[in-house]
Amino acid sequence: MKKISILLLVLWGIIPSMLFAQRQLSFQNGKFKIVQFTDLHWTSGSPKCAETERTIRTILKSENPDIAILTGDIVTEAPAINGWMSVVEIFNNAKVPFVVTMGNHDAEHMAKD
Repeated sequence: MKKISILLLVLWGIIPSMLFAQRQLSFQNGKFKIVQFTDLHWTSGSPKCAETERTIRTILKSENPDIAILTGDIVTEAPAINGWMSVVEIFNNAKVPFVVTMGNHDAEHMAKD
């Protein structure tokens, strides 16, 4: 009974991740390429953000990473939803999976509920 319970717990965790993952992450020829972007301080509609977007797209295209990691202070101006939609669109269009760790300034513009 204990083995069945453990198996069910494992399957409960694996199956959803396989169904909803952006893509399967794995080493290619023993390599796994990560790009990191940090402190974007994104402000929707800003000319600086247009330049940042071009830079990110260029890096994603030239490096072809397995995953991108966005570390802290990504969207730091209200309305945050617009900024996040813009940032997410960059990675979705490039078909590059990404993860985000929030910074202290991200929290200043996130809904508290």
